[in-house]
Amino acid sequence: MRAWIGLLDDTSDSFPAVYEAVKKFLVPLEINDHLFYRFTREIDDMPITTLFPEVTLDLLNRTTPNVLTRSPYELPKILALVAEAQPSLMTDTRYLRLIDLIERS
Repeated sequence: MRAWIGLLDDTSDSFPAVYEAVKKFLVPLEINDHLFYRFTREIDDMPITTLFPEVTLDLLNRTTPNVLTRSPYELPKILALVAEAQPSLMTDTRYLRLIDLIERS
């Protein structure tokens, strides 16, 4: 999984296309925040989450299990960037599910 996330993070403007090609291989896993820290940092002036909020949201939803055994660190930061970049996603079921998981952890 680490390799897929690293690959996606390194795709820049091709992120949506590459994600479409590999998303069928991504499965829920115990939150491993260091995999996603790069989605909050600025590359080429903006984090990849800010550039592609809906694709990032789908990636997080696809890889986050329904039960978290420990509190996620990067997930709230990434969701805040998603909401800031595209506020309409705050009513998306994927966003709401992830927020609920954070609140329950």
